[in-house]
Amino acid sequence: MKIFLSHASEVTAIAESIELALTGEGHDVFLDRADLPSGESYDDRIRAAVTSSDLFIFLVTPEAVTPGRYTLTELEFARQTWRHPSGHVLPVIVTPTDKRLIPAYLKAVTYLEPQGNVTAAVAAAVARMRKPWHRSTSLRFGVLGLLVLVGALGWWMTRTQSNNTKRSSLLESARLAEQAGKYGAAWDLYEQADKAFPGDGEIEAARQKTAMAWLDNAHVTPGKETFAALADRIEPVLARCVQSRDKVRAADCQAHIGWADFLRSRDGASGLNPVQSYQRALDLDSGNVYAHTMWAFEILRTRGPVEAGRVHIKWALDSGRERVYVRHLQIAGLLWRRDDQSERELTRVINEMRTTDNALQSDPTITTDRWRLWNVYDSQLLSGAEQPEFLSALSAADHLATFHWLFPEKEVPSDKQHHYWFMLGAFQERNGDRAAALEAYRKVYDALKRDGSLQAGGRLPERTITAVKRLSK
Repeated sequence: MKIFLSHASEVTAIAESIELALTGEGHDVFLDRADLPSGESYDDRIRAAVTSSDLFIFLVTPEAVTPGRYTLTELEFARQTWRHPSGHVLPVIVTPTDKRLIPAYLKAVTYLEPQGNVTAAVAAAVARMRKPWHRSTSLRFGVLGLLVLVGALGWWMTRTQSNNTKRSSLLESARLAEQAGKYGAAWDLYEQADKAFPGDGEIEAARQKTAMAWLDNAHVTPGKETFAALADRIEPVLARCVQSRDKVRAADCQAHIGWADFLRSRDGASGLNPVQSYQRALDLDSGNVYAHTMWAFEILRTRGPVEAGRVHIKWALDSGRERVYVRHLQIAGLLWRRDDQSERELTRVINEMRTTDNALQSDPTITTDRWRLWNVYDSQLLSGAEQPEFLSALSAADHLATFHWLFPEKEVPSDKQHHYWFMLGAFQERNGDRAAALEAYRKVYDALKRDGSLQAGGRLPERTITAVKRLSK
């Protein structure tokens, strides 16, 4: 039996004695947290250890039930695993403890209060718990075969219920980890579930979904991790997914195999052609959102024709799926190449998002992209020479409306305020609103004067002074 032994550090010696006794009885005991690394994976590994256990032993001491102690976190993992503790949780009173402080979850079952040797008492209690209930002599059917049949049925039902609980707990823990962006932890939990329940279609589908999400949000620590290692770990699941009878799901996975090759190329791998996988995905599903979006990104990042990338993006948007993802990768591809043509295209893309996908403005992914786009506006309107081609990419009214949409005044950080007001003034002036533009330029002028920057000179002070003089005539 797999046993999780939860204890406060003050009774480590007792816990180690119990572990030794239970191990001698053939049990697999998880005891020591000291070997686990700290950081994001710590809670996930403890949760996984609790989830995969058959029995949770809680050594009750005043320290163990003190708010803030990690023993209570472990107990919460147990509560999430088993809605009721009966048959799964064994509270053991090791030292006198105020019963009012003991969590209600532990009070739902009978405590073990050893009067003599704690280790011997716990070992005996565990031995009793592993005996099947059908050995009870309280039922007398008179027919031995019937007794065995009913006992076996009871054991099977109990085992099935326990397996269902364990399966549900693993899936829910993995789902929560994925939602929190802890893809590695989610992957480990799905691997546990797959080993415990081989051939389970729901578990396999969930692993495929996580594989794609992990690749879409891949991040590695230089010197410690590589994109190639991540891709190699995930790809076998994607390869099985490609064989799915569901052509859309198979195409999704085939496209992500191409994305895995792109990530490998970032580690320096050569001879890889992600486009081949994108084409295979489109052979399965001609409007596949991932294949078209990733292909557009590949065209843009390798400085291919912007128009060709635009065609694939239209196909992806027409699929009606993953609009945030499509726009995010389109923006990323254009930012990757960073030339005047791509920056003009970016303004058209953002204007199109404003007019057709207004709800995307508040999405966290687009919010992150917003401040990457800030540098485009800054370089075109302030840091470099004002580019007529950039300004002509949209009408004056659309430029102004898109700037307002992308950078709401209340969300502009204080360190960007001077540049914000200058750029807003430039768009307002071009739109013919001289009074509003002058007011915006004066805000910059007054702020620079107050902090002494106006006299120091530089591009922003010089252009602001020129703009105020021009509009004050």
